[in-house]
Amino acid sequence: MVKRKGSELIERLTGQEAKAVISRLVADRPELPARVEEAARAVLADLTFEEIADDVEDAMRSLDLDDLNACAGRHRGGYTSPDEAALQLIEEAVEPFLDDMTRRIELGDESGALGVCKGILLGLYRMRDKMRGHDFLQRAEDFPNDHARWVVRLWTGGADPRPGERGRVTSRRVLPREFVERHIPEWIDLAQPDA
Repeated sequence: MVKRKGSELIERLTGQEAKAVISRLVADRPELPARVEEAARAVLADLTFEEIADDVEDAMRSLDLDDLNACAGRHRGGYTSPDEAALQLIEEAVEPFLDDMTRRIELGDESGALGVCKGILLGLYRMRDKMRGHDFLQRAEDFPNDHARWVVRLWTGGADPRPGERGRVTSRRVLPREFVERHIPEWIDLAQPDA
C-alpha cells in the first residue's frame, strides 16, 4: 500500500488533535458533516462483540500482584485490604468498556452499545473459571457474576448508582435471549427484563 503524503502526520495525531482537525474541516465545508458522521458510525461498528470480549479478558488478565501491592495496604486515607484493592483494580480495568457502552447509548447507537454490552458480558463469562487459582484475580472471584448484572442493568436503562445495589429497574432495552443461550448459557436469567 502506498502512503499518501501527510498521512504520517495524520496517523500521529492524538485523539484531541484529530477531533480539532475534524471540527475545522466540518466548519469549513458544509457538505462534510454527513460524510464525517457516516465514517464515524462505520468506525464505531468495526469491532465485533467477540473482539471486545477478548479486550475485556486482556484488561483483567493484565493485572498482577505488583498492581495489587501498589493499591493495597496502608495509605494516607487509611487501609485498603488486598481483596478490596483487587476488586477496585478489576472494576477500573472493565470501566472503559462500560463507559464506551454508555457513550454509544447517549449517541443513539443502540446497536453498537448492545455489541459492547455483549462483549463485556462474554469477556466476564470467560473469566469466571479463570479467576480461581490466579494469584491476583482469585481475590475477587465473584466479580464476573456480580458485575454481569450491573452491565445488564446499565444496558437496560435501569441501573442503580453503584454495582451491587438493588432497586427498581425500569427497562427500556432487553438483552437478546439468543445471545445469552448461545454465548453465556449459565447466565440465562440475564435475558429476563428484570435481570
